[in-house]
Amino acid sequence: MEIMYLNEDNLILANKNFISFMGEVNDLEILSPNVNSIVLKPNKKVKYYIKSKEYFANLKLNDISKKKINELSSYEEMCTKLLSVISKKPKVIILYNVDACICEKYKNKFLNFIRLINASIQIKFIIISNNPVFLNNISKEVIIMKNQIIKYQGTIINGIKSGFISKNEIILFIDEANKEKDAGLDYYLETKELLKAIYRSVF
Repeated sequence: MEIMYLNEDNLILANKNFISFMGEVNDLEILSPNVNSIVLKPNKKVKYYIKSKEYFANLKLNDISKKKINELSSYEEMCTKLLSVISKKPKVIILYNVDACICEKYKNKFLNFIRLINASIQIKFIIISNNPVFLNNISKEVIIMKNQIIKYQGTIINGIKSGFISKNEIILFIDEANKEKDAGLDYYLETKELLKAIYRSVF
């Protein structure tokens, strides 16, 4: 998990506030040079990096300001990095594998928070992950890179259909239902969306 930032705008974010990205940081650096990283010193307290508690509730955080960095959970550490970067008011924030730190309990709070920051401060976001379900909650469009070459750019669902993104269990179930039962189901990445589609097809 890493939080990085850019002090200048980015061509891949032209006319976009969020972009999903599958690949590694060194792939992204071809498109986005001058990536800045943030490192927290383990013995420093959170209040050394974050002067205001304004956004703690938005992220479902208790008052962690007096905790040392090495006392934080992975989610608390990620939020500390994020809030520290936001205070710098960069043009773009890069979230690298942050989904590894976010359990279901915090997911909606976190996603709503980055939308709030984008809307209120006009900071754009690049989200790097190999989890298409998480990415799809943020942006339906994805860029896939490998060995610093763009392999695919388009919607996540079409990326799955084209074989650029591996099928998850839900997609495999849909394939089986369409093959064995002629269900005629479109692709959905999350169970609740699939259940809605099944309900519509029945009623």
